[in-house]
Amino acid sequence: MTSPPRSAPEAATSPRARAAFLAEAGRLLAESLDHETILQRVADAAVPTLADWCAVDVVHSESSGEWPPVVRRVAVAGRDRNKLAWARKLGVEVARDWASPNGLPQVLRTGVAAFFPEVTRDLIRRAGLSGQEKAIFLRIGLTSAICVPLVARGRTFGAISLGMAESRRRYTTDDLAIAKDLASYAAIAIDNARLYADERAARLAAERAALRVERLQSITAELSSVRTPAQVG
Repeated sequence: MTSPPRSAPEAATSPRARAAFLAEAGRLLAESLDHETILQRVADAAVPTLADWCAVDVVHSESSGEWPPVVRRVAVAGRDRNKLAWARKLGVEVARDWASPNGLPQVLRTGVAAFFPEVTRDLIRRAGLSGQEKAIFLRIGLTSAICVPLVARGRTFGAISLGMAESRRRYTTDDLAIAKDLASYAAIAIDNARLYADERAARLAAERAALRVERLQSITAELSSVRTPAQVG
């Protein structure tokens, strides 16, 4: 998806632009029932309107309620291809400090958004991150960051991370509000996609079970009419 161009730093926070952005995001999210497709569309929609780069992380369903969680980075989008590669590494190859009081660990643990309107090199060094995480954030060159939880039916199952780098913009509380709205839209869309997938799996299982019962009934009916071992065979 190609996001609409942004003519000024304030564009995304104007009421009209905010409504248009969220309406377009909602339309795109409603077009698919595959949750990974939905999450990539979230990331694509956020860049460059709301971020210079965006990543979406999801907690593996089997580790729900456990700490540390098993987390998979399912979507990444960004302006700079080289930095995009580093963002992907952060979700796959780089160990996280799950005891950190900041960033993704904090958001997944508490279900509360993390807001860093001004990110400095000193802040990154003092943020309670692992050494590898610090190196990547410094390489990306973050100037501002937001991390918002994905919450459905009272459960935090992932998070959207947004960052400013190349544009040197700083996030405002209006940007935070937009990010929260986007996360809410995405969480509903993903929950609906998962419910659909569960319902479809249950329906297929019921159909297979009904077919087995039908076959067993047919065999039983046949056996009830035979009188010799040869006929049974």
